[in-house]
Amino acid sequence: MTLRIAMLVAALAGACATTQHVAGTWNCGGAMDRAVAESGSELYEAPDGNARSMGQLKDAQAVCVDKEVQGFGFRRVTLADGRSGFVRESSLMNP
Repeated sequence: MTLRIAMLVAALAGACATTQHVAGTWNCGGAMDRAVAESGSELYEAPDGNARSMGQLKDAQAVCVDKEVQGFGFRRVTLADGRSGFVRESSLMNP
């Protein structure tokens, strides 16, 4: 549990650049929610585990996610560097 909290704190420190920071939190806007993608999460071009991989996240990081699940358990995310893609919903933690 302590490791998970430490990962969450580290991820929150690098909240996505597309968000507004308000008193230590971030706001992804009405169309998206906030979450933390776990370290090692695979980023795909489409909401499908057979889609082309865009790489793995090296560290847990704060992301903005679409509210709706797409495909079979994937959510579109926007990363701090502006890239967007799809990750498995099971690899997302809500802060």
